[in-house]
Amino acid sequence: MANEYYTYTSDLVPGETVLSGFFDDELKAIEEAFDKLSNPGDLKVGANIGADDTGTANNYVVDNGGEDTLVDYQLTTFRPLTDNIGAAVIDVNSSGNKEIVRNDGSPLQAGDLLAGVPTMIIYDEDEDRWVMVGATSEQTQAAARPGINNQTGTAYTVVASDELKLIRCTNAAAITVTVPPESTTNLPIGFITHIYQAGAGQVTISPGSGVTIRHPTTLKTRVQYASLSLIKIATNEFQVVGDAG
Repeated sequence: MANEYYTYTSDLVPGETVLSGFFDDELKAIEEAFDKLSNPGDLKVGANIGADDTGTANNYVVDNGGEDTLVDYQLTTFRPLTDNIGAAVIDVNSSGNKEIVRNDGSPLQAGDLLAGVPTMIIYDEDEDRWVMVGATSEQTQAAARPGINNQTGTAYTVVASDELKLIRCTNAAAITVTVPPESTTNLPIGFITHIYQAGAGQVTISPGSGVTIRHPTTLKTRVQYASLSLIKIATNEFQVVGDAG
């Protein structure tokens, strides 16, 4: 069994006599393997694992007692001294400044690194840069945002992925937004989406076959820039609230 720490020799066979020189060589190989391991005392205090930053904003400096020659997939954890205010670099163990990027490869944005908050990075040898492990808070927030569904035509049918989104209607002509029945699109109870008249065309919400839409006035936007919210309150039953007219 060969690895970077120790290579087993077949000269030692259980139950058989060997020359003392073979045994001495094997013990020496084992001793050298242990020498390559980190000192247990160093591991307890974080050497070769993590360290505090001693640099400045966007120019971080970390010395965790490890080697200055970086290897692919090498992990480092550090506690930034200051928040970053944009793209940033880090010098780990005097290996030179290397860019830190998000886990999608894009440059850091302000606030991705926070003072005093431990951050793990992994070295990408191919790109000669450090990559953050895990998503940033901004990435997590962005993924949670429902987004906008831009519709430029005069007819659209609501789909499940419209939940919490703004359906933005921009056509200058009249627009019909159809609410589908349970039989074709099983929207969950409590489903809500928002319909916005961004263009000159008035938007009408139209019930599909078997669908009932409750409303106090009409199912049309009152004027340009008006919006209506569509909420599913029961099987094939919806409520519309908002600026109707």
